[in-house]
Amino acid sequence: MTELARLTFEHFQPFVDQTFAVSAGGESLALRVTEVRLHPPPRQRTLSGKLVEANVARQPFSVFFRSEGEKGLRQGTYSAAPPDGGAKLMIFIVPLGFEEGGVVYEAVFN
Repeated sequence: MTELARLTFEHFQPFVDQTFAVSAGGESLALRVTEVRLHPPPRQRTLSGKLVEANVARQPFSVFFRSEGEKGLRQGTYSAAPPDGGAKLMIFIVPLGFEEGGVVYEAVFN
């Protein structure tokens, strides 16, 4: 398993339009990466009340996935095999809803 803390936006960007095999209850579900989106750096207040960027190990980002058909995943942590044959990842995935014959999901990396 790859350590999630080491993964970045740049790690996932090449996987757009490629498919991860996600293991769920003894079955595998194909989740295609539809988008990888950077989030603004987190901010925090200093003792004087000034708003500054927080010191973080990586810039937060989200990976959006889509499965086809009506079969979907519940919110939870799943083992995901990347399309490049690399080490499996344990990813917390949240279903966002149904869209045009499939289910859309998001995984947030802070």
